[in-house]
Amino acid sequence: MILKNKKGQDSGPSMQNSVLIYLVISAIVIVIMIIAFTRMDKEVDNTLRDLDCKSKIITKTLSSFEYGFWAFELEMVAYCPKYTVTFGDKKVEIDRLKEGENKKFKDIKYLGDELTESEVNQIIGTEMQECWDKFGSGNLDAFFVPRNLIEKVGITSLVKGNSIGCITCSDIIFKLPEKEKFKGLLEYLKEEHKTITQHESGCPEKNTCWYEFAKDNQINLNITFDTSIATEYFVVFVRQNIRKGEGTLNTYVMDQDTKNRVCETTLPFKFFT
Repeated sequence: MILKNKKGQDSGPSMQNSVLIYLVISAIVIVIMIIAFTRMDKEVDNTLRDLDCKSKIITKTLSSFEYGFWAFELEMVAYCPKYTVTFGDKKVEIDRLKEGENKKFKDIKYLGDELTESEVNQIIGTEMQECWDKFGSGNLDAFFVPRNLIEKVGITSLVKGNSIGCITCSDIIFKLPEKEKFKGLLEYLKEEHKTITQHESGCPEKNTCWYEFAKDNQINLNITFDTSIATEYFVVFVRQNIRKGEGTLNTYVMDQDTKNRVCETTLPFKFFT
């Protein structure tokens, strides 16, 4: 059937063409939106990769969570996954531990044929920033122990009030074809991640505490990643003192020996073995 307009002219082909053009434009718009949302989702995943973790920390810290305190550790495993950052021959592979297994998060190809000192410092610096940010950047009293638990259970007899607890945010692994040394992380952090090195929040007794805590606990801030000595390092969030409002909070990168020596217990603070 051929449709006609008021003047009696055939409108079939013209209307069909209009419908076809509309469908084509709609399809193009849908494709563009899918691409845009996919890119947006990846960007959000990269820049706010642990938003669920930070939300959980905010909820636990700012609300009364005494009755849910013992489930805190399980929630950290579910909402605050640990990452494995592996420096390989041609790229960095970043995996996320989720549901008991490592799953691919993203890969970063090196700019040149070989891994450079600048790339090592940038990637590790980013891991440290992610770790610091998801636990509140010192602005949240993360991982304090509720007062009534201390009084009722007698927790201070099991864990010292001034204990140092740690949670590992990232494992840093070097799998390079040859032995290498990478330096300069401290200078990079001082320039690019001042919220870590110069923070005043989370330092109850001093204006800043990143340098002071490291000095007191013999943490090497000017660390050299020497793969002839060690191929594994750790990005760690640290809290000293279990009591609310008295915690000293920081983030560091450590070798295994330093981590074993500094970290007296885990975060959340664990009171029973």
